[in-house]
Amino acid sequence: MGFIFFSLPNDIGRSSQEIKGLTWLQFIRKFNPIGALILLVSVVCLLLALQWGGGTGDWQEPRVIASISVFAVTWVVWCIMQYIQGDEATLPWKVARQRSVLGSTLYTTLGSAAFTIVIYWVPIW
Repeated sequence: MGFIFFSLPNDIGRSSQEIKGLTWLQFIRKFNPIGALILLVSVVCLLLALQWGGGTGDWQEPRVIASISVFAVTWVVWCIMQYIQGDEATLPWKVARQRSVLGSTLYTTLGSAAFTIVIYWVPIW
């Protein structure tokens, strides 16, 4: 965000009627930083829980349960925010439900899963 903030020209997008009269603060709010932060916290908690529960500890440990709980709560909060914000959301619903977006997301997820399996097991093998 810092790199983008300092490298963009001052008159970026000023030809668009939607953002013509916006200040920098209003322009940055269009990126939905609160939604991005909540999503970041949610994903980090999920990854920590998966790492701790499957790798270094037991699934019944309090830190694993707490991480999963924080993930669930922040994920629900993020989903509710996305619904309420509509077109101003981090991931607008009308973009997410397009077949091309869903198809490319599924393709990337499955391709990444296959690649992750290979880079995990090849060194062991």
